[in-house]
Amino acid sequence: SQFTGSYTPITGGTVLVSQTTTTTSNAGSLDDGTVYTLPGGTIPFTFTYDGVGYTGLTVGNNGSISFGATPMTATTYGALSTTTAYAGAVAAYSRDLQGGYVFSANRTLGSPVLTMGTGGSTAGVTVGSTISGTGIPIGTTVLSFDATSVTMSANATSTGTNTAAWVWNGEMRYETVGVSPNQEFVIQWSNMKPWGTTLTTVNSFRMNMQIRLKEIDNSVEIHYGACTPGVATSTVTAQVGLRGP
Repeated sequence: SQFTGSYTPITGGTVLVSQTTTTTSNAGSLDDGTVYTLPGGTIPFTFTYDGVGYTGLTVGNNGSISFGATPMTATTYGALSTTTAYAGAVAAYSRDLQGGYVFSANRTLGSPVLTMGTGGSTAGVTVGSTISGTGIPIGTTVLSFDATSVTMSANATSTGTNTAAWVWNGEMRYETVGVSPNQEFVIQWSNMKPWGTTLTTVNSFRMNMQIRLKEIDNSVEIHYGACTPGVATSTVTAQVGLRGP
């Protein structure tokens, strides 16, 4: 069933990865390689999926989780259609994902201010996060932003129009909320996007989502917060739902 409500982000619990780099296949990049096996006992109640009780699971950065001894892999992009023989899976938005937020920006040599380029939006920008791109010095962070501009901690080293600026702010975490018998085990992906920095595919693309496993009735809920395809002109497909063995 489908419903509309308010999105409640979790801010406590355990951070699996907080993005620190854009390097591919690195745990700090929230890209391929970030698969985490949460051992038995991590879920503080027994969650029954397809007739089997679990207190642990595997979480991948590509928008899905799996159950059982055979885990998903770092490159499980289609959790529902892959032939990997895990015991079960839940896909919130399963495809090749990366952490971070990319937007089209204009910059001026010697100025710390980026203005929005064509289709650019500051909706996914966060203060304190590292920002990178052509003409942006390594180690630069976001000092402030408003609806039309971003102020950086360093001046641009060149002038450019409609180029990609990448804010490194992806995160994965989990937390148990509520009191038994109404606990929920929540896995959360924040500030995610499809792989790549090409503006035609990821300009202002943003995903915030959760998988919630409910103690009271062993049901699964998938919650979506601030999500938008931005101004991408290419087709984006993903898998959402449940899978057995």
